[in-house]
Amino acid sequence: MSTKYEVQEFNLFGGWSNNWSSEDGTPSTFASKKDAEAELDWFLSECQEAVEDGNMEDAPDRDSFRIVEVVA
Repeated sequence: MSTKYEVQEFNLFGGWSNNWSSEDGTPSTFASKKDAEAELDWFLSECQEAVEDGNMEDAPDRDSFRIVEVVA
């Protein structure tokens, strides 16, 4: 077994869950916490850019996400 990291998002109905997935729908995990943080940073930056461009009403709050260690 190896240690991986995943980005989880909180929602009111299911609590914390990994909503990140690859193109084939496989849940995404990251080799390091640093990689997971970089992915979350990129995602939030893209959301903020979409808000500024008028394509989204509001960007998600970083506090709605967490990075956790998982055993894969």
